[in-house]
Amino acid sequence: MSHTISLVIYTFNWPEALNLVLKSIQQQTKFPDEILIADGGSSILNKPIIQKFAQYIPTPILHMELEKNEEPSKSKILNKAILKSKSDYIIQINANCILHKNFVYDHSIKAKSNIFLYGISLPVHSKSIHTVIQYEIIKFSYFSGKIKRSNKNLRIPFLSNFNSPINYFSNEMTGNNVSFWKKDFMDINGYNEDFMTQTGEDIDFFYRLLFSGIKGKKLSHLAILYFLPNPSTDDADKLNTMILKKTKKYKIIVCINGVEKIKKNKKIPFY
Repeated sequence: MSHTISLVIYTFNWPEALNLVLKSIQQQTKFPDEILIADGGSSILNKPIIQKFAQYIPTPILHMELEKNEEPSKSKILNKAILKSKSDYIIQINANCILHKNFVYDHSIKAKSNIFLYGISLPVHSKSIHTVIQYEIIKFSYFSGKIKRSNKNLRIPFLSNFNSPINYFSNEMTGNNVSFWKKDFMDINGYNEDFMTQTGEDIDFFYRLLFSGIKGKKLSHLAILYFLPNPSTDDADKLNTMILKKTKKYKIIVCINGVEKIKKNKKIPFY
């Protein structure tokens, strides 16, 4: 299936990690048609890093930022970036990760209509994070000793053929390694901006995609991504938990406070 691809990268307060993910993008066997940096903070520190890699990556890089008076919001900046994208298909990651050289290629070749794809994130051992950042390590062999769950660190394309699409939520679905059609994203009104912290918005998004009839398919031993655990990640709060419970209980598809701001008294399809 022929389609254009936007790679959307969410970043917040960790320019060293952004440097690594952009370095790994530079090594991709297939480049996206555009890269959008969804910057939730530390924009001043990120700009020179983005400018540096823009000289070497043969793909336009767009740096998306919140307005100065806006509160930091992962959902809001992701909505802003994806709405701005010009492509049919979106691959979404966080900046605190490193991509296998075939990451974009793997998501691209497995894209199918009415399906979103999700892969796993292999954590870097906490004792190795400083070394990985200091020496800008972006390649990890099976025997490197720096990766947890190293048995998953093998790219074996045919194994993904055994995975069937599912219509229910899996704990392996995260916003750190996912791809979907922009049309499907717009149909459910994107991310719910009532989620103000950095947790739960992706789970809510997946539930609403599934409720809309879009199925999820796991990429086994494909689209490998290495994850740098960030100790500053927000914990789930009571409001996020309440929003998620409501989504699941009422099988909500279209959120009110998403890409489009829908008036609460307006009739919403599938809501």
